Amino acid sequence: MILEDVFRSRTAMDRFRLPPFGSEVDGFCDWLHGQGYRRKGVRQHVWKVSLFNEYLRRRRVHGYQQIEKSLAERFIRLQLARTGPRRRSRGSPVAAAVHAFLGYLSSRGLPAPVTHTPPPYQEILNEYLDFLSRRRGLAQSTMQAHRRGLIPFLEHLGADAVVKRLGDLSAERVQLFWAKDTCARSRCEIQQTQTALRAFFRFCVQRGYLKRDLAEAIPQLRTYKLSGVPRAISEEDAEKVLLSIDRTTPVGRRDFAIIQLLYTYGVRGVKYVPFNSQTSSGGKVASVSAVTSAARKSWSR
Repeated sequence: MILEDVFRSRTAMDRFRLPPFGSEVDGFCDWLHGQGYRRKGVRQHVWKVSLFNEYLRRRRVHGYQQIEKSLAERFIRLQLARTGPRRRSRGSPVAAAVHAFLGYLSSRGLPAPVTHTPPPYQEILNEYLDFLSRRRGLAQSTMQAHRRGLIPFLEHLGADAVVKRLGDLSAERVQLFWAKDTCARSRCEIQQTQTALRAFFRFCVQRGYLKRDLAEAIPQLRTYKLSGVPRAISEEDAEKVLLSIDRTTPVGRRDFAIIQLLYTYGVRGVKYVPFNSQTSSGGKVASVSAVTSAARKSWSR
């Protein structure tokens, strides 16, 4: 089995055959077929590996000798960050495809990815993440947010990002990192970095790695009046919205129930489960799901 047996688009096949992995795509297809993969499975693996191929090309990697294992792990983390929690819980198809391709290269006797030497900050980072998991009981997604916000700072410290040298860290160096790192970041990313650094500094003070808490060295983010969408409306405005709905029709009663549920119980929009309703030929509501009893009563009036 070769690439032409899996894909029909000439444009896609030309893209798959670009370096650094393009010359091995046909062999990878045949290897997957020999491992028992069907055409659909081969197609999905090749597509995921092509994303990794493009990632390496953007990083100016042109040969097998330049590939480090950390590049594959970093690519997989980036792809996982773009997927929802449900898909992450089922496992990563990108990770499966990349690992399968690396296994194919190993079976061919080609140079395996070079094992990357752990960065100097890896020890303190692992200790901090273990603290967040065991002591604070944070969810995996929250820990990943702390990790993303903290790693740029640890990379900025370089060889000083070890336990023995953290005691020499100064507020001036924190402010220097802040000025360089946040100039091209969005407000959401800046807030994430701010939260991660403050929590990390408290951890270091608790463990005795820092002489004093450097959280004060992190500037406060200015919040301007009327710079964002209002977080709440007045009770008077809410009453006006409810009174403006025509409750003489099934659709109006439905809208009234939805808005009353959101306003009365403070339900967030992302937590709201839409009504699943079915109407009979007479136009009356036959069934309602995922609402509270109060909302059901409002709708049926």
